[in-house]
Amino acid sequence: MRAAQGVVGMVDGSDLAGPEAGTNEPRVAVIGGGVAGLACARALVDGGVPCLVLEKSRNLGGRAATRREGERDFDHGAPSLTARGAEFAAVVNNWRASGGVQDWTAVVEVGKALLPKVGEDRLVVVPGMSAIGRLVGGELKCETSTVIISASRDAGSWRLTAADGRTFGPFAAVAVAVPAPQAVPFLAAAPALAERAASVEFAPCWTVIVEFAGPVTPSSDLSLAQDGVLAWAVHEASRPGRLPGERWVLHANARWSTEHIEAAKAAVVDALLASFAARVGEPMPEVVFAAAHRWRYALAKNPLGAECLWDAPTRLGACGDWCASGDIEGAWRSGRALAAAMLAALG
Repeated sequence: MRAAQGVVGMVDGSDLAGPEAGTNEPRVAVIGGGVAGLACARALVDGGVPCLVLEKSRNLGGRAATRREGERDFDHGAPSLTARGAEFAAVVNNWRASGGVQDWTAVVEVGKALLPKVGEDRLVVVPGMSAIGRLVGGELKCETSTVIISASRDAGSWRLTAADGRTFGPFAAVAVAVPAPQAVPFLAAAPALAERAASVEFAPCWTVIVEFAGPVTPSSDLSLAQDGVLAWAVHEASRPGRLPGERWVLHANARWSTEHIEAAKAAVVDALLASFAARVGEPMPEVVFAAAHRWRYALAKNPLGAECLWDAPTRLGACGDWCASGDIEGAWRSGRALAAAMLAALG
């Protein structure tokens, strides 16, 4: 049997258990409600295969995340998206036409030079990056705030157990759409897939969200830092659909984040604010609010080079931005690729 293009593993439609085809009962469980998981689930449902998305967080979208603090919104994960491939560009154009995505014409600071940047290269989801969950997934059957801790297969069917004791299933197949280190335990039934996932290493990212009492100068929208702490700083109000104000998101670079992975959040806030102040080179306004967030699995350092993983005998697969390319488009492509392999098997 021949593997689907861009997929590690084989596609086989034989001996399928789980709910009967043609029913509304979920036939596939998708563990993880980030972009990859939602893209996979959407394609499965569009292909006539009902599925259930199980997400540990309260919100969908994964690292395309928006954090609300009182009246403040911060896109503290992926700051923007790009569309390089023709297929994803067509999808993004539809989002743009509906107003769900808008061009971000940012003034980018590299070193001390301010450079204009045309909007086609930087797109943002409106009103916040987390709204990409609605754009990618639409109406799907989802269980949020659900931490899946185990997946077991018996008599050809999968059952999942959550940390609160709830069980889900039976399912004919399972798609694992979480960062590779977290995917490994769920892939134990397919050792070759687990081994591939275990080979992927991730870099973390410490992020600080901050609001100042007054304007920060110079007023670039996106500062690409080159010092020993910051990777970049984003001015939230410069982005379409955002409220005015001096809200910034500061991202530490991978090396600093790795070296300080277990640092206290207060210490991280102090370090990133000091680095940003040195970057600005002017007296800084008073800090009204600041908080730190750690993305332990921010970026795959060595993606697999395959769109997804799929094992036909166990009907188990995995997808994510760690498979082919570490961005929103890569996650979307990976989820779609896994769905194609699953649809070929499930019929």
